[in-house]
Amino acid sequence: MAENIINKLTVKSVYGKIKTVPVKSVDPVTKEETTVMVLEKDTHLMRIYGQATGFRVATSQYGDSSVFKGVFKAVCPETGEMSTAGECCLPKSVENQLAAILTQADGAEFAFDVWAIPAKNAYGYEYRVKSVPGVDVAPAPVISALEQKMGMLTLAAPVDTLNATREEVSAEAAAAPSKPNKKKK
Repeated sequence: MAENIINKLTVKSVYGKIKTVPVKSVDPVTKEETTVMVLEKDTHLMRIYGQATGFRVATSQYGDSSVFKGVFKAVCPETGEMSTAGECCLPKSVENQLAAILTQADGAEFAFDVWAIPAKNAYGYEYRVKSVPGVDVAPAPVISALEQKMGMLTLAAPVDTLNATREEVSAEAAAAPSKPNKKKK
């Protein structure tokens, strides 16, 4: 199956609208009948995993939230559809934990299963986040891990010419043995 490349991974961008049903309820004190939205059963919304290298704080009508930057992938369990993005939003229950790690480290690796479970609130559900077995939220030294993979083979100018003046470089070139110029016939 092909991957969708999107701007930001969220529950809505991966799973879509969470389906709730209207249920009539009667207030035991006032005997007033109201309709509330309820999630019928626990719903697995997505598996999201990746490596966060930073975050920014975004403000919306619902308050402040952290938008994580890095490399992320999510899978919708209902359809198997995969999406990748350079940003992701996570439920508050893990958002603060991940943001705290990123204030002290180059990056953080994580893998979560995000669920919606029935709740008595205005939405009819709340998020429940479970770590994927075998993957803990942990600091990930992004740059140093990449340097290890490269074997510290970084390209740099020779130290001799970094601070040399133009005259020193010209004098060095003039002192070097010259090669005879062969002309083509």
